[in-house]
Amino acid sequence: AYATGLGGRPAGVSEPNLLPATGARAPPPMFDRRLLANFDWVLLGLTLAISLIGVAGIYSASKGYPGDPHYWLRQLYWIGLGVALGFVVLLVDFRTIGQWSYLFHGLVCGTLAVLLVVGAGDGQVDRWLNLGPVTVQPSEFAKFTTILAVAYYLRDGRRVGNVGWRGLVVPLALVLLPFFLIVNQPDLGTALMLPVIFLPILVLAGLRLRLLVYLGVVALLAILGLVAAFKLGFYRVDDPLVRDLQRQGYAAPQVEAVAQLKGQQYYLPGTLRSRMNVNPFLFGETDLQDSVVERSFRPFISYVLRPYQ
Repeated sequence: AYATGLGGRPAGVSEPNLLPATGARAPPPMFDRRLLANFDWVLLGLTLAISLIGVAGIYSASKGYPGDPHYWLRQLYWIGLGVALGFVVLLVDFRTIGQWSYLFHGLVCGTLAVLLVVGAGDGQVDRWLNLGPVTVQPSEFAKFTTILAVAYYLRDGRRVGNVGWRGLVVPLALVLLPFFLIVNQPDLGTALMLPVIFLPILVLAGLRLRLLVYLGVVALLAILGLVAAFKLGFYRVDDPLVRDLQRQGYAAPQVEAVAQLKGQQYYLPGTLRSRMNVNPFLFGETDLQDSVVERSFRPFISYVLRPYQ
């Protein structure tokens, strides 16, 4: 009913989508003009400007290569394809995209898990997935699917403005699952983008202020601890390091002297250097000692993540 409270239509107001002469219902428009009126053209322009700056950088970097490989032209093709796909996505109702968000997120997390199994050899996790002529990095798609999945979960108006601990269980699971899979590649930079993206979504969803402060402190401590786990560690000589020294052409007595250091852990590089200087075959060999110290370093994160073991 209208504001008159009479339940009828005020005078002069016609039935919507009806032709004035015949009263027949007009066909739906082929294109909704409101889509163009409400489109953020400034955002599109800034995105294209940044993309073209990247194309200019690729053109400058590849210009000196023999044969002129035209990497910049290939980048232009991808930009054009991305813009076209973006407009196609605009034609789909955002509610429909939200309904598929969990499936998209599950596929991306499943692909990240597959990379743990496939690997890149030598115990390393591959960040890229080869799909015929195209190579895809699933961790980049995790950023978008995380936004979709978390936003879709918090879409319920009953949660907005009153998000507490119980309301955080599912969103945290949606973020932490790809986070640990990406850290295990290891790709700490991309992994840290997920909590950075997650926090503004919680603020917009109406997270309680006190809980927001708690999460901010915990996140800061976790990030500092994670960085320290990558930067701090111990030094341990193992068989692959000894084999590398043999392939590099070091003398057999020097390689044997390094092999005698296997099975021990040193928590300071100076301690390892002191042990090497005791041996006459390693005393004063600065280049060899630098190589051993660099290659024997194992961060504390190696206790958790396979790529560093």
